[in-house]
Amino acid sequence: MKHQFKRKEEVITMIQYIASDLDGTLLPDGGKHMDPEIFGLILKLKEKGIRFIAASGRLWLSF
Repeated sequence: MKHQFKRKEEVITMIQYIASDLDGTLLPDGGKHMDPEIFGLILKLKEKGIRFIAASGRLWLSF
């Protein structure tokens, strides 16, 4: 079945979650602090009803 969308907004509303790795992606060089700009982007996702998931393979105690 082929899906066609008339507007970009229709595609965006289909996205419910976005997940990103922390280590080397959101936390450069094994750091412990994210760039403050990331928080603004996460808030914009929230405003659109999209949930952000931060993922890591590190043990909880290593944070």
